[in-house]
Amino acid sequence: MNENDDISKLKGIGSKRAELLRGMGINSVGDLLSAFPRDYTDYSDPVPIKDLEPEENAVFAGRITKKLRPYITPRVSIFRAVADDGTDTVLITIFNSQYSFDCLTEGQEYIFSGKIKGSMLAKECQSPGFVKKNAGGLLVPKYRLTQGLSIGVFTKFVQTALASCLIEEYLPSYIRERYGLIPR
Repeated sequence: MNENDDISKLKGIGSKRAELLRGMGINSVGDLLSAFPRDYTDYSDPVPIKDLEPEENAVFAGRITKKLRPYITPRVSIFRAVADDGTDTVLITIFNSQYSFDCLTEGQEYIFSGKIKGSMLAKECQSPGFVKKNAGGLLVPKYRLTQGLSIGVFTKFVQTALASCLIEEYLPSYIRERYGLIPR
């Protein structure tokens, strides 16, 4: 596979997902590889839950100690779990994503990223991003996405493209070596 191939030729991208990607201006495998993240979330240095301040964006670690009964109506589904790191607890609230809630396992440690709500006495983090504590990959890209594409799915597309595409190198090796550049 090469960079000029249509995006639909990439494994895992059917006609519906290809159409979503085309709506973002991604028509080829090369376009996908050139869709650089707008930012990254660094999960490598979580703060203790006791130090979380309301209205701040934070990265914190905790073990899921309890998953609460979901609140489900035809319009909204609210899933809640309690995370504890030994210093304090925080309520994790997930809206309309049973899949994300099901990814959380009682007794498992995670690193969360999101905006802290509530007060110093009752902290809450709504719809946080999260990774398993010892899963590796602690620098997670953030892409500008369209509805219907999640960060996980998009990242998987990029990984598949990197693994299956022959990427042409533009710079001669002597220039890369001279300036300490990595290959394209």
